[in-house]
Amino acid sequence: MSAFWTVLGKELLDAVRDRRSLFAALLYPLFGPILVVGMYAWMGKQQAPDRPVQVVVVGEDHAPRFRAFLEAHGVEFRPAPSDPEAALAEGDLDAIVEIPSSFGEDLRAQRPAVVRIVTNGSRPKTLRAAARLERLVDRYGRGIGLSRLLLRGVDPRIVQAVAPERVDLSTERSRAAMVLGFLPLFVVLAAFVGGMYVATDASAGERERGSLEPLLLHPVSRAAIVAAKWAATSVFAVTSVLFTAVAMWAAFRLLPVEGLGVPVEVDAWLLLELVIVALPVAPLAASLQLLLAFFARTFKEAQTYLSLLIFVPMLLGIVTTADPIVPRAWMSLVPVLGPVAALGAVLRGDVLPPSFVAASVVVSLVLAAVAVAVASRLLQSERIVFGR
Repeated sequence: MSAFWTVLGKELLDAVRDRRSLFAALLYPLFGPILVVGMYAWMGKQQAPDRPVQVVVVGEDHAPRFRAFLEAHGVEFRPAPSDPEAALAEGDLDAIVEIPSSFGEDLRAQRPAVVRIVTNGSRPKTLRAAARLERLVDRYGRGIGLSRLLLRGVDPRIVQAVAPERVDLSTERSRAAMVLGFLPLFVVLAAFVGGMYVATDASAGERERGSLEPLLLHPVSRAAIVAAKWAATSVFAVTSVLFTAVAMWAAFRLLPVEGLGVPVEVDAWLLLELVIVALPVAPLAASLQLLLAFFARTFKEAQTYLSLLIFVPMLLGIVTTADPIVPRAWMSLVPVLGPVAALGAVLRGDVLPPSFVAASVVVSLVLAAVAVAVASRLLQSERIVFGR
């Protein structure tokens, strides 16, 4: 054990001195959550219901009451530019509302009065504005239709033979999880990103510097050397996960996300739950990265292998975010998938069986031990030691 602690101290000291390793371990946890929460804040601002829709009305003199109705419901009228369609294409307007000269005559003749809404389908902002305008036009038309029925002594409810009634079994937390589905993905990725450069430098990098062979000449077992390198990589991976959680907690308090339309409560207890579930991924990621880096012949080749390894949790996170899955017993036996499924359940507030979490932790630690053992045997090969 004394040899293990000596090698571990040496690896940690080398990693701390390497600015590239520190930069990689801290850049993602500190700036990644800020970018994600900033995206949420921007989405909330764009989708905020109190945001006025900026339109140009062509033919507003033909329907003054309709114009007043739109103004009363958050529609802001802009002076008509010389070329309204060009302004719409450039994003200066949300939509163009065209009212025909026959609007009043059609209403008096009890014919459908057509209101034309011109939008730009290549801009999400104008699509949302068009949908909001369509709802307002429909609401205005239904109001006139109901008034006509009442004037004729007809109960307006007669036109609706069947009324839908929606029963929503979701909770506020589960609805918020649909918006915050990327949080588990970022927490899991932190375990892979944090220790990536440490694993590369402690294996392929040390071999290129020519310091791996002198290290192996010491009277220290290969298992102790690899275990110390794995422990140092795991320390950086765990630190990355913790920093990600702290940065995420701070970002949600600094940036407004109320406009998303769901009660977003990312408190310290929720992030602590996510960290506890995601921590077993850190030693597993460290062992796999170290094993792949020893296989690589050069430092750049090792970086390529480890960059491709990140696509595994990224793909799982994207799939589970697009279509949330319910944790099944067999998922706990699949590496990375079990923690990702458990993170989604924690985010939704579902009750997670302790056996699922225990099995996921055991599988991650067992596979990490196997990867460390395989890497120890690899160091007995001259091809691995000298990178031939």
